[in-house]
Amino acid sequence: MRICLLSLWAGLLAAGSLGATTIQFEVTNLGTNGTGETVDRFTYSVSGLTLLKSSTAFTALDIQFDFAFFDTLSNPAAGSAFNTLLLQPNVPPGRPGDLILMAAIGDTPVSAPFSVDVALLGSGFPGAQQFFIKQFDENGNLLGTLETGDASPIGQVVPEPATFAFGGIALALGLVWWAVRRVTARAV
Repeated sequence: MRICLLSLWAGLLAAGSLGATTIQFEVTNLGTNGTGETVDRFTYSVSGLTLLKSSTAFTALDIQFDFAFFDTLSNPAAGSAFNTLLLQPNVPPGRPGDLILMAAIGDTPVSAPFSVDVALLGSGFPGAQQFFIKQFDENGNLLGTLETGDASPIGQVVPEPATFAFGGIALALGLVWWAVRRVTARAV
């Protein structure tokens, strides 16, 4: 029984540390551009994220812009500790646009807001945006995706990471282990 409780505790502890990054954004209307498209500034606030940079690897935050809602990305603004890269929506056709944020030096917490100007297609509000935290080697080759989630508008309830799902799995495994051990002890 003691081992079962220790397993449950370890599972809950591990689950609580997964998926800790939250990203929210605020939208400010900037008017229209020369082609009549509505231009908005998306300003992002991030918690629970440190971007890493070493001589052998680095991590990057990639916020995606659905090509069905967004036309042009421009004017990325981040602190001097960060580099940004913009990839335009629908280039190549059918691909989302990307705002990529990378640490310029060392391990850098993302604590100050950063922004990008976007031209929207049509009217309405696009809603949540998908984000990825990716790891790359020193040559820029993708090693893997460390975390995914949705950036949500400020004021919208942000779902907690899957802590309870992982905790439930740990609890279920602990109960199965306990039941098997109990049946085995009776059979002896």
